[in-house]
Amino acid sequence: MIGQRFTKLLHNNIVTVIFRRGNKEWRLKNGYPRNWTERGVLTDLPDYSYVDGRPTPYTNGQRARLLQQKEYATQIVELMNVVKYCKEAYKNNLKAQEEEKQKIINMKLRPKGRFLLRKKKLNV
Repeated sequence: MIGQRFTKLLHNNIVTVIFRRGNKEWRLKNGYPRNWTERGVLTDLPDYSYVDGRPTPYTNGQRARLLQQKEYATQIVELMNVVKYCKEAYKNNLKAQEEEKQKIINMKLRPKGRFLLRKKKLNV
């Protein structure tokens, strides 16, 4: 049951029916949209179709959902490009640090003093 029905008996024997919509938690838990008019066969499909098979124009709700999905797609692409850029920057930063470390190690292991002079004499 989607909602609860309450009836009130007013004076002059007039009956009013109040239909309270609820159970949003149940709808979300079972995979349905939050609002029953948000999505479904009646809202997603066109109201009519042409006999010759031409496509029907979008309804206002369909157009709004289409534009929102396009906006989501552009945001996803932009954010994926940011993530890709950050990954590349991180790799380049690690590579630069490793090169700097290797440069320092190579500078430390250079021959010094008389070993350097002896090596120069052998090469000449």
